[in-house]
Amino acid sequence: MTGGRSKGGQLRTGWYAAAMESLVGVVQALSRARDVDSIIAIVRDAARSLTGADGASFVLRDGDQCHYVDENAIGPLWKGKRFPLSACVSGWAMLNARPAVIEDIYNDPRVPADAYRPTFVKSLAMVPIRRSAPIGAIGNYWAVRRLPTEDEVAVLQALADTTSVALENADLYGELQQKVVTLEEQRTRINEQRDALEVFTRALAHDLKEPVRSIRSFSEIIARGSASQEKTQQYFKYIQNAGERMGMLVDSVFRYTLLDDPAAMPKESCRTTDLWTAAKIDLDGLIRDKSVTIWGGDELPTVSANPRYLTHVLTHLLTNAVRHGGNGVNVHIFAEEKADRWQITVEDDGPGIAAEQLEAIFLPFKRLTRNEECAGLGLAICRKILACHGGSIWCESSPGKARAFPSRCQRRKCRRPKSRKPPLPPHLPPRRRQPKAPTCCWSTTLRIISNSPGSWCSSRPALFAI
Repeated sequence: MTGGRSKGGQLRTGWYAAAMESLVGVVQALSRARDVDSIIAIVRDAARSLTGADGASFVLRDGDQCHYVDENAIGPLWKGKRFPLSACVSGWAMLNARPAVIEDIYNDPRVPADAYRPTFVKSLAMVPIRRSAPIGAIGNYWAVRRLPTEDEVAVLQALADTTSVALENADLYGELQQKVVTLEEQRTRINEQRDALEVFTRALAHDLKEPVRSIRSFSEIIARGSASQEKTQQYFKYIQNAGERMGMLVDSVFRYTLLDDPAAMPKESCRTTDLWTAAKIDLDGLIRDKSVTIWGGDELPTVSANPRYLTHVLTHLLTNAVRHGGNGVNVHIFAEEKADRWQITVEDDGPGIAAEQLEAIFLPFKRLTRNEECAGLGLAICRKILACHGGSIWCESSPGKARAFPSRCQRRKCRRPKSRKPPLPPHLPPRRRQPKAPTCCWSTTLRIISNSPGSWCSSRPALFAI
């Protein structure tokens, strides 16, 4: 159809009925669309096919400008460009909330002729999306001079009205989806807080009972005055130890309950080598007492993490390796490049962990050996710290076989160490330059959540039987 007004009324009516029937299918497609991009693609193609135009454009209002978002045409138009509302036909249609029908674009003051000259357009029809306070416009373009018919404009306007409803539905759907995400986050946070409360309740109901019982029992003995002075001093020492254990339990539980919010761990660039050195210095006395040999760690990557909490994890891993690895244990830390990540490994050659205990050791208050010096929350706290960095920690162990503790970072985010496996320190005694094969593997993986250079992604400690 080259000119609607030259056709007979009966032919026009037949075309209009067919166009409206096609429009029903478009409406059904729009009713299933859940985002703006899908709506734009549907409307862009339908606007051209319904009228048989040579081109169609989808325009959205962006403040005081018209944004030509997408198009379907026999030649390039203005996709991606913006024009002032007052300087284009789509802006006129939005500002006046009514269609613009132009037979000759070079003979209409509303048309910016310079913008149209590079195109094929000779005639056009532009209708607003939403008749009250329009939010956009749909344009049809023809390569030959013709006056768009009333039926064509009516079909195009019906499409625009349906598009308005679809866009509003997409906004509502998006808001609903965001609310669902928010509710899921709140539910997760509530579950985490409930778990933390259960930990605290467990501490009150079980772990604090023992020191309280000790304090009460020895206080009663002292109060009776039947014990010798030497025994009384010993009982006071028991009471003091029980009080210190209560304080340690309360402090551990308090720190555990504070680890539910990732926002409480601001990240910054820090050298893992420096943090590992700090952990070694902090444990220097214990390391010497146990005759522990620690090697590697001089060329670890610079990462983005919370230095305080990362140091806590490294210190805890080293503490457990030293305490539970036995006298003369060897501890090794190094960094390797794995695809797009760094893998930081801490390993020792101490005893392994039974397979059935590999997950249980991360539970609060789970200890493989009775130890009054710890609360049984160490690995649970490490897991929470890693979770707040977007990661996780797990253990692999084969008693009597190799044990390693890798940690991973995205390669493009970390500074590359000069060497992947640092050489054995020259000062090690000959018998220690080739340590026994490690026997347990703790793995952690952290997703990078910062734009800072180098985000720490994981760590594998030595054997931690706590």
